[in-house]
Amino acid sequence: MSDEPMDPEIAALAEQLDAQRPRPSNRLRRRVHGVLTTALLQRALRRRSVWLVASGSLVMVVAAVLATATPN
Repeated sequence: MSDEPMDPEIAALAEQLDAQRPRPSNRLRRRVHGVLTTALLQRALRRRSVWLVASGSLVMVVAAVLATATPN
């Protein structure tokens, strides 16, 4: 950007265009918020499910090792 002052006609046109710019509705904001919330929740649940599967597999391996290692 330059340090030159903006032409008043260009500034007025920019303000007019900004005033005519469409604004997002509350309904759209709620939908976007819902989609983002759902995505973050699914990501968190995916991480938990990976942790549960890994820990459950580890418990089963330890149980199998203990079952075969203990004498009858």
